Amino acid sequence: MAEIPVERKSSMTWLWVLLALLLAALLLWWLLADDGEEQGLDALQGADTVAVETLDVGTAPMGGPVTDISMLIPAIAPEMVGREVRLDGVQVQEVVGDIGFWIGPNSDQRVFAVLSQEPTPATPTEGMVDVNAGAMADIAGTIRTRGEVLQGLAQGDVMNLPQGVDRFLVVENYQVLDQNQ
Repeated sequence: MAEIPVERKSSMTWLWVLLALLLAALLLWWLLADDGEEQGLDALQGADTVAVETLDVGTAPMGGPVTDISMLIPAIAPEMVGREVRLDGVQVQEVVGDIGFWIGPNSDQRVFAVLSQEPTPATPTEGMVDVNAGAMADIAGTIRTRGEVLQGLAQGDVMNLPQGVDRFLVVENYQVLDQNQ
């Protein structure tokens, strides 16, 4: 019987092909990802100005304190609850009860504020604070919900909260600027 020489092909060839394809895919991914980053940097390097997207008040992040009363007018947005507020030179529009008062640029654009102090009935001054309509003041506090405010108020003060207002500025620091008012 005659012997026929048979060449046996290596069964490892498919593994080398698969490895080569994987390496090519990784190289392609790396090159494409790198080009995208370089294009972004090139675009910034030649520019004199860069446009920055501004955030709407409703989507403002819980960052620093609110320093502009217009962010709280006409009504305090639900997203503002818990935000710290620091307002300089704001006018007291109207005093309502022992610890509640309206602040804002005018009687149509205003925010209801509640003093965070222990009420002292039958006295015009709550602790060290005397709030008067027309006075200019620096105010610092926190935005709170109606439920949070109601928890800390005496029964007489609850009646002085305006109807239809769900969020308030709870004032922890009230500094009068104009002593003549």
